Parts: sequence; structure tokens; C-alpha cells
Amino acid sequence: MMRKPLRTALGCLLIAALLPLVGCSGSKTTEETGAEAPTPPVIEPGPETEPGSPAAETPPTPAAPSGDASTEAAPAVPATEPAGESTKTSTDTASEKPDDMPAEPTADATAPAATPVAEAAPSTTPTVPAVTLVEEVTAMPAVEMTEAQAATCVVKVGDTFPQISAATFSGEAKQLAELLGPRLTVVAFWNASNPYAVWELKRVGELIAMPLTDAGVSVVAINCGDPAELAQQTAAASPEKVVQLIDPQRAAFAQVATARLPRVYLLDASGKVLWFDLEYSQETERSLMQAVHFALQGSGG
Repeated sequence: MMRKPLRTALGCLLIAALLPLVGCSGSKTTEETGAEAPTPPVIEPGPETEPGSPAAETPPTPAAPSGDASTEAAPAVPATEPAGESTKTSTDTASEKPDDMPAEPTADATAPAATPVAEAAPSTTPTVPAVTLVEEVTAMPAVEMTEAQAATCVVKVGDTFPQISAATFSGEAKQLAELLGPRLTVVAFWNASNPYAVWELKRVGELIAMPLTDAGVSVVAINCGDPAELAQQTAAASPEKVVQLIDPQRAAFAQVATARLPRVYLLDASGKVLWFDLEYSQETERSLMQAVHFALQGSGG
């Protein structure tokens, strides 16, 4: 009869020794797992089990329910995108570029800064500043040339200008005698291939025809050797007060000279040559304006 109390006492001592170990075990509590702990089964004391025994204090740990989303770890999502990476694809970037945006030029460290491009002009185009009529001209400018240049001239100072005929752009034949001004007439021979000749056409219109037509001065421009379409297109910018004629076969020009364009002649009211030059330069323009002014003075202008 003394064995049962002895065994009970030994069991109590064993439980007391094991309790610290049980408290330090790595089992998770219900607060850590978030899962509701099942109710431990009630163990009836048997012949070998007493209340407070290890079997009553250490219920089995239940397994975590399968398929519970709350217990699965969610994949890590970066708060920001990695530095240096863009969210735009090449397609997105291309679609945002304006259609009218010009292509970017290729970088060239040695290239100079771009400058505005001026209007294209022939490299040989003369630079002729505007000439203002002087207050008083005491003599007609002299006509000077070499022997070779003089040999190309059929008509010279003091000669009566030939009765040449040329056509308008519409094909109507005109006699130069019909076009002489009541006081003076400037006759300019030109073609579209010579930039000095094109400049001559422009300047005689601006400096003489525009301001002096009402003063009795006429300007007749005769294109030599160009097709009518080219001559008309080139002369389109010339003032309307300039009488435009064409000489495709150079028949009219042959009565005046054998070579060298451009040429400009100053005639009096009767058609006599007062002055001329076989080029058009800054000096030519200055002498032409002096000759016109002197002639106007002599004719009561």
C-alpha cells in the first residue's frame, strides 16, 4: 500500500523538473501564429496518471490549416523603381514626339555655330551701291576702253543708233524709234546667264525708269539670245515702266556690237548716242547717272 504514494511523489518531482524545459520550448503561441488554438482534449486520470502530470500540461501542437492565405508570405514589392530605369518603352517615346519636330543634327564638336543662310546669289554678282544724282555735273563722262574693246563696237559716241526691231514677250514686233523718250532713252542689252547683265536690268529700272519716266526718260531692255520663257521669267521682277523686248537670234544686237554683254547706251531724243559702256559695274552705274543728269541739264531738265 505504500508504493502508490511513493510513485505519486516521484511523479511530482519529475514534473517539477521538466516544467522549465517545457516553458523554453520553440513552440509558437496563438498570438504569434494568429490561428485559433484548438481546445485541448480532456485527459481522464487513469490509474497511472495524476492531475498536473506532463501529459496534461503539454497538449499536442495542431498543424497549420492548409490553403490559409493569411499564413502565406506575400512577394516583396519594391517601393520605387530602380534608379536609372524608365517606365516608357521605345514605342511610348516615339509616339510622344511631335510630327513636325525636325531631326536632331549630328553633334560635331569641331563644327562652327550655324548661321542664317542668306538667299542664294551668283558668286560673281556685283555689289553696286545706289547712286544719288549729284547737284551739278559739269561734263558728260568720258567713254574709255581698250583697242580690243573698241573693236567690238559697231556704234560709238556721236553715231545715230540703228533702227533696230525686236519683239515683245507676246510676239509683237517693235521699232526702237517708236519707243524713244521725249528727252532721253536708256537702251540696255542683257541676257539671263550673266549675273552682271541681270543686275543691270534691275538697276536701270530702279534708278532711272521708276523716278525719271515722268521726266521724259524711257528705258528699253533687250534680251539677247535667251528663249522667250526664260527672258520673261527673269525680267518679271523688273518695274513695269521698263519696256521689255527679246532678240532670240541676236539680230538686233549684231547691228550695235559684235560681242560683250551687258551693254548700256544713252540716246538723246533723236536717237544719237551720247554715252555708253560695254559692262555694268559700280563705275558704270555712277557714270550712267552722271550722263543722264548732265543730259537733262542740257535739255532744260
